[in-house]
Amino acid sequence: MKKVAASLVLALSASAHADEWSDADLATRRLAPSEVQALPAPVRADLERRGCRIPQAFAAKNAGNFARGTFLGSDADDWAVLCSIARASRILVYPGGTAQGVQEVPGSARKDADFLQQVGGGRIGFSRSVIAIGPTQAHRRQNQARGRIVVRFQHAGIEDAFLEKRSRVHYFNGRKWVEVQAGD
Repeated sequence: MKKVAASLVLALSASAHADEWSDADLATRRLAPSEVQALPAPVRADLERRGCRIPQAFAAKNAGNFARGTFLGSDADDWAVLCSIARASRILVYPGGTAQGVQEVPGSARKDADFLQQVGGGRIGFSRSVIAIGPTQAHRRQNQARGRIVVRFQHAGIEDAFLEKRSRVHYFNGRKWVEVQAGD
Protein backbone atom coordinates (compact mmCIF):
# COMPACT_ATOMS: atom_id res chain seq x y z
CA MET A 1 0.00 0.00 0.00
CA LYS A 2 2.86 2.40 0.83
CA LYS A 3 4.45 1.77 -2.62
CA VAL A 4 1.17 2.63 -4.34
CA ALA A 5 0.80 5.83 -2.30
CA ALA A 6 4.42 6.84 -3.03
CA SER A 7 3.91 6.20 -6.75
CA LEU A 8 0.74 8.28 -6.71
CA VAL A 9 2.55 11.18 -4.97
CA LEU A 10 5.38 11.03 -7.54
CA ALA A 11 2.91 10.96 -10.45
CA LEU A 12 0.98 13.95 -9.07
CA SER A 13 4.22 15.85 -8.46
CA ALA A 14 5.44 15.18 -12.02
CA SER A 15 2.06 16.25 -13.41
CA ALA A 16 2.15 19.52 -11.42
CA HIS A 17 5.71 20.13 -12.65
CA ALA A 18 4.68 19.56 -16.29
CA ASP A 19 1.68 21.87 -15.85
CA GLU A 20 3.98 24.59 -14.48
CA TRP A 21 6.18 24.45 -17.61
CA SER A 22 3.17 24.29 -19.92
CA ASP A 23 1.66 27.30 -18.15
CA ALA A 24 4.95 29.20 -18.59
CA ASP A 25 4.93 28.41 -22.32
CA LEU A 26 1.35 29.68 -22.62
CA ALA A 27 2.24 32.80 -20.59
CA THR A 28 5.16 33.76 -22.84
CA ARG A 29 4.53 37.27 -24.12
CA ARG A 30 4.06 37.10 -27.90
CA LEU A 31 3.60 40.42 -29.67
CA ALA A 32 1.39 40.94 -32.67
CA PRO A 33 3.50 42.34 -35.55
CA SER A 34 1.34 45.47 -35.50
CA GLU A 35 2.72 46.19 -32.01
CA VAL A 36 6.29 46.41 -33.35
CA GLN A 37 6.43 49.74 -35.16
CA ALA A 38 10.21 49.42 -35.68
CA LEU A 39 9.55 46.78 -38.37
CA PRO A 40 8.94 48.00 -41.94
CA ALA A 41 5.25 47.99 -42.90
CA PRO A 42 5.65 45.23 -45.56
CA VAL A 43 7.32 42.98 -42.97
CA ARG A 44 4.58 43.60 -40.40
CA ALA A 45 1.88 42.91 -43.01
CA ASP A 46 3.50 39.63 -44.11
CA LEU A 47 3.97 38.45 -40.52
CA GLU A 48 0.29 39.20 -39.82
CA ARG A 49 -0.74 37.33 -42.98
CA ARG A 50 1.26 34.28 -41.84
CA GLY A 51 -0.30 34.40 -38.36
CA CYS A 52 3.05 35.08 -36.67
CA ARG A 53 3.55 36.45 -33.19
CA ILE A 54 6.94 37.62 -31.94
CA PRO A 55 7.84 35.90 -28.65
CA GLN A 56 9.63 38.05 -26.09
CA ALA A 57 12.44 36.95 -23.80
CA PHE A 58 11.46 36.95 -20.13
CA ALA A 59 13.52 40.04 -19.20
CA ALA A 60 12.81 42.12 -22.32
CA LYS A 61 11.78 45.67 -21.46
CA ASN A 62 11.38 46.68 -25.12
CA ALA A 63 10.14 44.73 -28.11
CA GLY A 64 12.80 42.30 -29.29
CA ASN A 65 13.49 39.18 -31.33
CA PHE A 66 13.86 41.02 -34.60
CA ALA A 67 17.02 42.49 -36.09
CA ARG A 68 18.22 44.60 -39.00
CA GLY A 69 21.44 43.87 -40.87
CA THR A 70 23.00 42.91 -44.19
CA PHE A 71 22.20 39.23 -43.61
CA LEU A 72 22.03 38.31 -47.31
CA GLY A 73 25.27 40.08 -48.18
CA SER A 74 23.92 43.02 -50.17
CA ASP A 75 24.13 46.67 -49.19
CA ALA A 76 20.41 46.74 -48.35
CA ASP A 77 19.30 46.23 -44.77
CA ASP A 78 17.46 42.95 -44.36
CA TRP A 79 15.21 42.12 -41.42
CA ALA A 80 15.24 38.91 -39.38
CA VAL A 81 12.21 38.15 -37.21
CA LEU A 82 11.45 35.32 -34.81
CA CYS A 83 7.99 34.15 -35.95
CA SER A 84 5.96 32.03 -33.50
CA ILE A 85 2.95 30.10 -34.75
CA ALA A 86 1.20 27.55 -32.52
CA ARG A 87 4.00 27.94 -29.92
CA ALA A 88 6.81 27.03 -32.31
CA SER A 89 9.23 29.62 -33.71
CA ARG A 90 11.39 30.00 -36.78
CA ILE A 91 13.55 32.84 -38.07
CA LEU A 92 12.27 34.59 -41.20
CA VAL A 93 14.52 36.91 -43.22
CA TYR A 94 13.01 39.75 -45.25
CA PRO A 95 15.36 40.92 -48.03
CA GLY A 96 15.64 44.70 -48.02
CA GLY A 97 12.67 44.94 -45.66
CA THR A 98 10.24 43.71 -48.31
CA ALA A 99 7.97 40.69 -48.39
CA GLN A 100 9.44 39.46 -51.69
CA GLY A 101 11.72 36.44 -51.43
CA VAL A 102 11.26 35.87 -47.69
CA GLN A 103 13.54 33.09 -46.45
CA GLU A 104 13.11 30.79 -43.49
CA VAL A 105 16.49 30.10 -41.93
CA PRO A 106 17.04 26.32 -42.10
CA GLY A 107 17.40 24.70 -38.71
CA SER A 108 15.84 27.62 -36.84
CA ALA A 109 12.39 26.06 -36.28
CA ARG A 110 11.96 24.92 -32.68
CA LYS A 111 9.20 24.62 -30.09
CA ASP A 112 9.05 27.71 -27.90
CA ALA A 113 8.97 25.40 -24.86
CA ASP A 114 12.52 24.27 -25.77
CA PHE A 115 13.68 27.75 -24.69
CA LEU A 116 12.09 27.85 -21.25
CA GLN A 117 14.29 27.88 -18.16
CA GLN A 118 14.21 28.77 -14.48
CA VAL A 119 14.86 32.52 -14.31
CA GLY A 120 14.94 33.09 -10.56
CA GLY A 121 12.40 33.44 -7.82
CA GLY A 122 10.81 30.15 -8.82
CA ARG A 123 9.77 31.62 -12.18
CA ILE A 124 10.10 30.02 -15.59
CA GLY A 125 10.75 32.29 -18.56
CA PHE A 126 11.14 32.20 -22.33
CA SER A 127 14.85 32.68 -23.07
CA ARG A 128 15.37 32.77 -26.84
CA SER A 129 16.95 35.88 -28.33
CA VAL A 130 17.60 36.78 -31.96
CA ILE A 131 19.96 39.68 -32.75
CA ALA A 132 22.26 40.87 -35.54
CA ILE A 133 25.95 40.12 -35.10
CA GLY A 134 28.71 41.80 -37.11
CA PRO A 135 31.62 39.98 -38.77
CA THR A 136 34.26 40.99 -36.19
CA GLN A 137 32.17 39.91 -33.22
CA ALA A 138 31.09 36.69 -35.01
CA HIS A 139 34.73 35.76 -35.68
CA ARG A 140 35.66 36.40 -32.05
CA ARG A 141 32.73 34.37 -30.67
CA GLN A 142 33.32 31.53 -33.16
CA ASN A 143 37.00 31.36 -32.20
CA GLN A 144 36.13 31.27 -28.47
CA ALA A 145 33.61 28.46 -29.03
CA ARG A 146 35.62 26.30 -31.41
CA GLY A 147 39.22 27.44 -30.96
CA ARG A 148 39.41 28.20 -34.67
CA ILE A 149 37.67 30.14 -37.43
CA VAL A 150 35.32 27.93 -39.46
CA VAL A 151 33.39 30.56 -41.41
CA ARG A 152 34.88 33.82 -42.68
CA PHE A 153 32.08 36.31 -42.08
CA GLN A 154 31.90 39.02 -44.75
CA HIS A 155 28.65 40.59 -43.54
CA ALA A 156 26.18 40.35 -40.65
CA GLY A 157 24.88 37.08 -39.28
CA ILE A 158 21.93 36.28 -37.05
CA GLU A 159 22.79 35.23 -33.51
CA ASP A 160 20.18 32.79 -32.17
CA ALA A 161 20.74 32.42 -28.44
CA PHE A 162 19.34 30.41 -25.57
CA LEU A 163 20.11 33.11 -23.02
CA GLU A 164 22.78 32.24 -20.47
CA LYS A 165 23.30 28.82 -22.11
CA ARG A 166 24.48 28.69 -25.73
CA SER A 167 24.22 30.47 -29.03
CA ARG A 168 24.71 29.86 -32.70
CA VAL A 169 25.06 32.17 -35.67
CA HIS A 170 23.09 31.68 -38.85
CA TYR A 171 25.08 33.04 -41.79
CA PHE A 172 24.22 33.26 -45.49
CA ASN A 173 27.41 32.57 -47.45
CA GLY A 174 26.01 33.66 -50.81
CA ARG A 175 24.71 30.20 -51.73
CA LYS A 176 23.18 28.75 -48.59
CA TRP A 177 22.65 29.28 -44.88
CA VAL A 178 25.30 27.80 -42.58
CA GLU A 179 25.19 27.50 -38.82
CA VAL A 180 28.17 28.11 -36.55
CA GLN A 181 28.41 27.54 -32.79
CA ALA A 182 29.11 30.92 -31.24
CA GLY A 183 29.60 30.19 -27.56
CA ASP A 184 28.18 29.00 -24.30
